[in-house]
Parts: sequence; structure tokens; C-alpha cells
Amino acid sequence: MAKKPKREASNKQFADQVAESANQIWLAGLAAFDKAQKEGWKLFESLVEDGEKVEAKTRKLAEERIEAVKRNASGTWDKLEQVFEDRVGRALASMGVPTRADIAELSRRLDELGRAVSALAEAKPEKAAKRSKRPTPDPAAPPNMEDDLTNIHGIGPAIERKLKAAGVTRFSQIASWSDADAAEIEAKVIRRSGRVAREDWIAQAKRLEAEAQNRG
Repeated sequence: MAKKPKREASNKQFADQVAESANQIWLAGLAAFDKAQKEGWKLFESLVEDGEKVEAKTRKLAEERIEAVKRNASGTWDKLEQVFEDRVGRALASMGVPTRADIAELSRRLDELGRAVSALAEAKPEKAAKRSKRPTPDPAAPPNMEDDLTNIHGIGPAIERKLKAAGVTRFSQIASWSDADAAEIEAKVIRRSGRVAREDWIAQAKRLEAEAQNRG
């Protein structure tokens, strides 16, 4: 009978140890669960981050592929457009329709023709002015009346014919010449520069004209 309390004490101690062990196991389980949750969330975040990286890389590759396709499509379209223009140009040429280059060349030639016409129109007044300076018969002289221009020293029959053909028939005409008139006669009629002044035609004509008036 004396051994019973000792056995009960031993049983109670064992029960306490089991309860303590169970509590420790429970606490260890809670800690393991909490750690698993934390590590699992970190793993999820890590996977999300890796997924974003993969998405960005995939998007970049896709954009590069799309850009390459666009470049190829643009080059192909340019080639098709050029082929179309060439074929249309040949078809129009076969029908006699002028091309853009033909029209540009025609416009260039028309511009050149317009400039040439303008230059010609500007030159006409100058030519008319030169023609107006040609010696004309003396209006004061009676019709069909001419002086003997060979009386002027330096004017022979050949030069007289040239002068009268140019309208110079009177002493009074030669007497009224200016330096410019004399130079024009030398250049266009007698073909000898400086002869009028050298042989003093104008002074001789003035003298002969005065003598003729005195006789009249």
C-alpha cells in the first residue's frame, strides 16, 4: 500500500511531460506554418517579379519583330509602287500620252522660247532706232535734184554711188552730219573708218553748200 502514491506521482509527472511535449509540438507546428506562409508569399512575389521580367523581354522581342515586319512591308510596298509606276508609264507612252518627264522638258523649252522672244522684242526698238539714223534725202531740195558729191575731195564716183544709194545726195546733208553720223556712214557705207574727218568732208560740204546758195 505504501508504493501507490509513488506510482501516482510518476503517472502525473509523465502526463505533465506529455502535455509539455504536445504544447511544444503545437508551438513548433504554428511556427512552421507561419514560416511557410511567409516563405510562400516571398516565393510568390519572386515569381511575380520573374514573370514581369519575362513579360518585358517578350514584349521587347515582339516589338522588334513587329518593327522588322513593318520595314519589310514598307520596302515591299515601295517596290510594288515603283513597278506600278513603271508599268503605267509604259502604257501611257504606248498610247502617246506624255509622261511627267516629257511635260517638264516641254515646260523647259517653252521657258527658253519665251526668253528668246523677249530678247528679240527688246532688240527690235534698238534696230529701229539705228534705221531711223540713216541719212535721208534733204526735204528742202527740189525733187530729182542732186549735188555732184565728187566735188568733195576724197569722194570718187564709186563712193558717190554708195552715198546716194544710202540717201545722201546733197551737200547740205553732209554739212549737217554729227560725229556719230559720220562714224555710221564710215562703218556702213564707205567701209573706211576715220576718212570723213581726215579728209574734212563736213567742212568741204558746208563751203560748197554756201557757194551754191550764193550762186542761187
